[in-house]
Amino acid sequence: MNILVTGGAGFIGSHVVDALVDDHLITVVDDLSYGHEHHVNQEAIFLNLSITDPGIDDIFVSGNFDAVLHFAAQKGVRPSFDDPVFDAELNVIGLLRILEASRKHNVKNVVLASTGGTIYGEAQEIPTPETASIDPQSPYTITKRAGELYLRYYSNRFGMNGVTMRLANIFGPRQDPAGEAGVVSIFIERLLAGQPLTIYGDGNQTRDYLYIDDAVAAFVAVVDQMGSGIAGDYNVGTGQETSVNQIVGAIERVYGNPIEVKHTEAIVGELKRSAIASQLFAEKFNWQPEVSLNEGIEQTWEWFKSGGFSVDV
Repeated sequence: MNILVTGGAGFIGSHVVDALVDDHLITVVDDLSYGHEHHVNQEAIFLNLSITDPGIDDIFVSGNFDAVLHFAAQKGVRPSFDDPVFDAELNVIGLLRILEASRKHNVKNVVLASTGGTIYGEAQEIPTPETASIDPQSPYTITKRAGELYLRYYSNRFGMNGVTMRLANIFGPRQDPAGEAGVVSIFIERLLAGQPLTIYGDGNQTRDYLYIDDAVAAFVAVVDQMGSGIAGDYNVGTGQETSVNQIVGAIERVYGNPIEVKHTEAIVGELKRSAIASQLFAEKFNWQPEVSLNEGIEQTWEWFKSGGFSVDV
């Protein structure tokens, strides 16, 4: 299969490319705003271009793609408060350029990486199923929801197999600690630099943490079933709540020594609890997470300790 991966130099996208490149022809489009070129598999075709560039259509003219995996996005809640216009330009207009090019060039399979961690807001039911009310509480989440609705429109109107994957908090090697979303990578990098860890609020806020290998396996499962009427919105997570304090404890066990932690003022509007139910996806695609939180943190620790972003991998 001939597959375009947007954001394929980024954390999740580059791992997915690694998993697919032996069996598929992969083209990566990434402007390296968040990604790293040395994370792009050498067997893939790499094009340095933003999805907001009108020239994105030219790639489809020559690409003859069977499918698009769309990871390219503005990835943080906090930056979206500071610059909601940029957030919308990338997450909505950028996606629309991809969808329009897909429509014009008869690409029937589009997979969208969305957010399961924020899209339901302060959900009443945890773990939260896909049937729960959508309650975006940030410009970032609004744009991700808009992307889901646009993909649904293109699926219904133009016969695309549009799959939205509402991801839990993915963590693992290659997650950039310079961002805001990767608490595991942020904590590990600070610890290795001899710096104390900063926790916003009391640290009891929970999230659903899914290791990168399990997230990749989910995308591979979708690719393997493409063309079989799989369109829909799916949660992809563990269903388990883990607090920030528990993350610190898990990292401390790997570190082997007490960790200095500083608490600061809680972030206004931050969700108190979040975990998503993934039974629908698990049954449809015969998928289950296999890597425990402790195993994932140990592997992430070893990657950062061995050089992380300071070495080409």
